[in-house]
Amino acid sequence: MRKTRASKLSDNPHQWRSPSHFKRLTANHERIIQSIHRNPVTIVNGPAGSLKTFLALQTSLKLVKQGLYEKILYIRQNIQRPNEKGLGFRPGEESEKLSPLLKPIEDNLTALVPPGELDYLLKTKRIEGSDVEMIRGRSPLETILVLDEAQNADLTALETVMTRKPESSKLILLGDFKGQRDLFSREFDAFELVCEEFARRSPFCVINLNYNDILRDPLIREIIDAFSTIRDRLKQ
Repeated sequence: MRKTRASKLSDNPHQWRSPSHFKRLTANHERIIQSIHRNPVTIVNGPAGSLKTFLALQTSLKLVKQGLYEKILYIRQNIQRPNEKGLGFRPGEESEKLSPLLKPIEDNLTALVPPGELDYLLKTKRIEGSDVEMIRGRSPLETILVLDEAQNADLTALETVMTRKPESSKLILLGDFKGQRDLFSREFDAFELVCEEFARRSPFCVINLNYNDILRDPLIREIIDAFSTIRDRLKQ
């Protein structure tokens, strides 16, 4: 593997920021880190605040920094209203279309990467963003593909992303089929079905997080419970 670009990143671990919640990880969090290192495909289901995206990006960034992989390709399902054109059909340069997709990455990496290095990672395309629509036909080599908010993708979209992985790359799927969902359709439970099916297959690793893994803020547990109660009332 080439290490020329990765060598420009800081080699001093003390310069990499470690938020307080990252210092008290649960056993499930440790499983995520280990799986990303060891397995070609890692699938994580868990509630908001359980550090799914944070851990996936932090671990992936370390692998890129070590020169084991060329880049991170961060993928999201574009949520559009009825009769709204898909991202690929909107006017503007591709970089302009993708900027909203990179915002979640910037927020997470700002908590980890020293000042100035994030700009370098983005400018050198060590981190790229993509909509599910735009990944069709691509097979990025030596890349860590991260599909975030996978609960918003239907079966076709999930299959599209998963079959884009070449042998030299890793794939990480992150979602929350029990809670957050922005897309409602006949296949809104597609991510849950994928988790159940691939949990029975090797070398895929499926990890299910729970309320005990919520470390971003303890209040999130109460917030999730409150909204769950509201939804139950609406069903009555």
